[in-house]
Order: sequence, then C-alpha cells, then structure tokens
Amino acid sequence: MNETADSPDLCVVAHRLPVHHDTDLGWQRSPGGLVSALRPALDGSSGAWFGHLPDDAPDPPTGLTDVRLVPIRIDDTTRERAIDGCCNRTLWPALHGRTGNVEQRAEWWSDYFRHADRSARLVAERAAPGATVWVHDYHFFGIARNLRRLRGDVHLGLFCHTPIQPITFGLLRERGVLLDRMASFDLIATQTGSDATNLQAAFESIDLECPVIRSIPVGLNLDAWDTYAQDPTVEALASRQRRVAGSLAVGVDRADYTKGVVSKLLAIEICLSRGDFAADDFRLVQVATPTRRGIPAYDLVFQEIRRATQRINADHPRSDGRNVIELHTTPMAPKEVAGLMRAADLALITPVCDGMNLVALEFSVVNEDRGVDVVLGRSAGAASYIGEHCDLVDGNDVLDIARSLADCVTRPRLDLQRSQRRGHDARRLTTRRWIGDFTRALEEAGPAATALPNSDIADDDPRNDTVTVTEFADLASVRARAENFLLRNGSSDEAIADTKVVVTEIVSNALQHADAASIAVTLSLTDTGIRLSISHQDDDDTPLVVDRAAPAPDAAAGRGLSIVAALTRQMTSQVRANRRTTTLVMAAGAERTRTGESRVPS
Repeated sequence: MNETADSPDLCVVAHRLPVHHDTDLGWQRSPGGLVSALRPALDGSSGAWFGHLPDDAPDPPTGLTDVRLVPIRIDDTTRERAIDGCCNRTLWPALHGRTGNVEQRAEWWSDYFRHADRSARLVAERAAPGATVWVHDYHFFGIARNLRRLRGDVHLGLFCHTPIQPITFGLLRERGVLLDRMASFDLIATQTGSDATNLQAAFESIDLECPVIRSIPVGLNLDAWDTYAQDPTVEALASRQRRVAGSLAVGVDRADYTKGVVSKLLAIEICLSRGDFAADDFRLVQVATPTRRGIPAYDLVFQEIRRATQRINADHPRSDGRNVIELHTTPMAPKEVAGLMRAADLALITPVCDGMNLVALEFSVVNEDRGVDVVLGRSAGAASYIGEHCDLVDGNDVLDIARSLADCVTRPRLDLQRSQRRGHDARRLTTRRWIGDFTRALEEAGPAATALPNSDIADDDPRNDTVTVTEFADLASVRARAENFLLRNGSSDEAIADTKVVVTEIVSNALQHADAASIAVTLSLTDTGIRLSISHQDDDDTPLVVDRAAPAPDAAAGRGLSIVAALTRQMTSQVRANRRTTTLVMAAGAERTRTGESRVPS
C-alpha cells in the first residue's frame, strides 16, 4: 500500500484519460462527457484519474489538468483481446441486448480478467488509506475482486453508464466469473431502476450474494448549458441555421448500432416518399461520428449511414439546393452543438437502447424557453425521467419513428408548456446531484470487508503445497480460495484468469447437487499443473469427486480450457449416475478423460 502524502483519496478509474494526444497539437484536454461530469468531484480533492493509454504513447505532461493522471498501459494484445474483443464485441452488445452482435472467445475473456487484475494492482499501489475508488463502466467490471483482496480499506464503487437488459448476463459464457468479481464492489449504481432490477436478478440467478445496487442516474452540467442558452456566440450560430426554410431536426450520436441512426434516416425517407411532408419543409442536421473503427459491425453501421444519407439527398432534393440530410462525421464543439439545438424545432433521438442519452436532457434544458419537440426512443434511460413530455417511439420500429416524426413536423404549433415541463424534469438530473448521491451511497455501503488474506496457512507450513477447504457453501468463497492459492504459488496473471474460469464452471455444477451434505475443495501445485478437486459426500456416504488439472502456471491455456469447461456438465452427471471418481487432466493443451472403467463421451 502506498501511504505517502501524494496518495490520492479519490481514484477515478475509466476507459479514457481526461486528455488526448493529437499528432499535430500534442496533448489536449478532452471536452465534455465524463470529464466535465466528474470535475466537481475532483475539485478540492487529492484525486487521480486512471485510464487506458497505449504502450507506445508518450506520458501526459503534469499540469495539463487539475487532477493527477495515471496511465494504465495496454499493449497491442490487450487492446485487441480485452478492449476491442471482450469489451466492444462481447460486453457492449450484451449490455444493450443485441444478441446478434455478441461475439465471444476464450482468449478475450482470459485477457479481460488478466487486465482487470493488473489494473487492480496499479490502483492498490497508488490509492491513499481509506480512499474512494470510483470505477466507471464495463471495461473494469472485473477489477473489484483483486482490488478488494489487496486493499480492503478502500470504498469501492462502480457506476454502469450502459443499460443492463434482462438477457444481458445470460448471453455471457463467463457470467459466473464476471458476477463473482463484481460482487466485491461495495456499491454498483445504474442509470435506471429497471437496470438495477436486472442486475439484481443476475446475481440471484446464480445464488450469489450481491453488493448494494442502486439507481443513481448520471446528470448534465447544468451551469454550462444555462450559460449556452444566453451565450451570444451560440445565438449567432442558431440564427444562421434559422434562416433556412423548413422545420429543423437535430441529432447528435456516435455511429453505433445501438443509437438507431440508420432507423432514423429510413423513417425520414418513408415520410418523404409517402408525402407526409415535403423536402422543402424539413431538414435534419445529424452528427454521427465514427467509433471503434476496424470492428466490422461498427464499420458497417457507418457505411449504412453514409449510403442512406446520399440516397435520400439524391431522391429528395430541396429547391434551395441544400441537402435534406446534412451529415457531420467529425465531432462538433459544445457551443456549435448548443447553437444547433437552439435553432432546432425538434430533437430526433431514436436509440435502440441507451444507458441515459444526455443529448435528450441537454436539448430539453437549453430550449426550456422555446416550444420544441423531442422524439425519444423509449429504451433510452432518459425516457424514465423526461419521457412523459416527449414523443416516445420504439427505436427498432422504423414505421413508429416515421409516424411520430410526421406528427411533429405537421403540428400547427409547438407546445411551450410541454417544453417547460420537460426542461424542469431534466434539471433534476445534474452532475452535482449524481456525484453527491453516489458518494453518500458508497460511504453508507462500505467498505464491507478487510483485505482478503492470501492464505490461511503460513508460508512455512508444510501444508503450503496443498490446501483443503471443507464445507464451503457458496461459489464466491471457493473461488476466492482458488485465486489466493494460485497467487501465492506465483502463477502468471493469464494462468490465474484461465484457471478461475474452470474453477467457476466446476463449482457451479458441483453445487447443483441438491442432496450434497458437504463439499471439500483441494488445490495443489503438481508437476503437470494446478490441480483442483471437488468432492461431495452423499447421504449414503458415497463420495462424488470431480477432479481437474489446469495447465502449469505459464502454459498457454485459453483454447484447451474452453474444452474443459464444456465437458464439466457431462462429467458431473456421469459421477452422480455411476458413483465413480471422474478425472479430467489437461496439460500442454491436450485433454483426456477417465471415468472409472468407461470414457466420458465428448
């Protein structure tokens, strides 16, 4: 533990640092988003911001921000597997319920957990005694288990910026391992009550005791948006946009399949084609910045947005020569966005699923004094807070979006009172309230435990090579002991992560024996690998044993272990049916099985 005066008492752990490196301009402060939201929490504190930075990137200079910057270095393999793979192609679509976009590979999960444990050690080394560690989002869902083991004194909280769907964790192969790690947080906060309910149900589905879970929605920087509403520069930008004829709709999104940009464009095309309104009577200014380039699903969405825009503009020309769809694919400065919003008659926000969608809140606040409309996807978190005063649509249903859009564009007048009520409700969600509510809830919730011991057996004890644990009744306890044993014996991060995947699968299946009176877990380090044995004692005193040997500590294990995990259910059933000891041994990537006198079918 680092106990120097320079140790931060608030540690923010997020995917990105609050600065970015431009090849021409050098290091720059990052505008908006999480950076501006957390600035009030960091003001006046001894704070540090931990975020990802490539191995080959230069160190950010000191003095660029008011908070200390601590890079979490990632190499190409970690970026490809843990970030681009597990985070962007597994967790992101699962959290949004996008079943068809979920991809999973054993090596992605292995590197994701390995990276989480490495990040935990970095935070543990830097944090002050009793510090608050505020973790943000799915990139670090797995950090809590190891951080709690190393630093039981810290207040450890997670905020989920994404939604959590009822099917989210059911889509994940390693949901047991992931939820077990998440259980070590003192507090997990979500955007909406339904997100909190879905997460609670996920823990309960595997009989795992969960941390405190509360809905504490993120908010907007109210001071900034109130300033924009009175800013002469913003008003000048808005005035320029208002000179163009027709109703102006605005959309500000990333080119992500969850944001519904393609559906929005198709809805406009339907309205124009069937004559709901003419091209001269409507235009959309759409910001759609590319994201996660190089990942096929995201690249495809961006291509579809460009194609749809080109087709609509070609098929439905305006008499003034302007395009019906004005597409911007680079980020706009906050004042430019505010100018667009102040000019707009309508915000067209149609995500398929979204954690909150701050654009909806920002549009509502900056236009509180104007009669404007908001078409909002009901699956956005914002719909839970301002949806009563919006035109809610199904982001998956193009015809539903088209119907609502046509109604808004052709309304004889806009409702000022509705705008005022919507702005009033949006004002309740502020960054200061969010920070205050989260920190108070975290103080009340934890820390719930002291640091987990590496072992209950002294290093010089002759039993140090074999640990036997009896009568464990829950998965978390068994996994904690397995993890501590592996760490104590000097196993690599990758071997630990891989082995714990198998440990979880074994124990989960073993605990399904309802008539098992006790459970004994034995861990040992052998010449061929790390051996885990789990034994049950039935009522008739017949032992049921499932025995696994994971690869030696530094063996490349991902592909083989996925096969081991797949065989576990068959082997457990075979043990129970035949009352024989079942063993599967895996070393150097080879698998073989034995069940008494007969081989387990593969």
